[in-house]
Amino acid sequence: MHSAPPVLVPVGRSLWGGRLPLLASGLMAVSVCLLAWHAGLALSGLLVLMAVCTLCLWLVWQWAPRERLPEGELAWDGEAWWFCGHGGARHAVDVELQWDAGRAMLLRVSATPRHGWLDRYTWLQASRLPLQWHGLRCAVHATHTF
Repeated sequence: MHSAPPVLVPVGRSLWGGRLPLLASGLMAVSVCLLAWHAGLALSGLLVLMAVCTLCLWLVWQWAPRERLPEGELAWDGEAWWFCGHGGARHAVDVELQWDAGRAMLLRVSATPRHGWLDRYTWLQASRLPLQWHGLRCAVHATHTF
């Protein structure tokens, strides 16, 4: 049942969106290296571990921007979800709730049919969308199937 009112929200403008995966990966790499050093790992083993962690950080740096939804607008028209990027093209999308923290949500957005991009993610916060938040939550939950 699709009973949520229409809503239009800006997406892709998160301050931490591009930096958060890199920051989390960096903290994890430093933690792993410190734990290995504290456990008494030999210097050669520690250097190999640091090289692996550096490679993982580089992969996250390459991967994270491809996973984030570009800047644009996400719209629910009462029947379907749409994404309109800076190019002006409007694409039908599926929106799936990944995590709901009450005052923030992580959404997966998939183009239908696929228009050259795979699933993308966007992190939305109530503090950045105070007027649209209730309508957005209604629309997401109206289309979310468990």
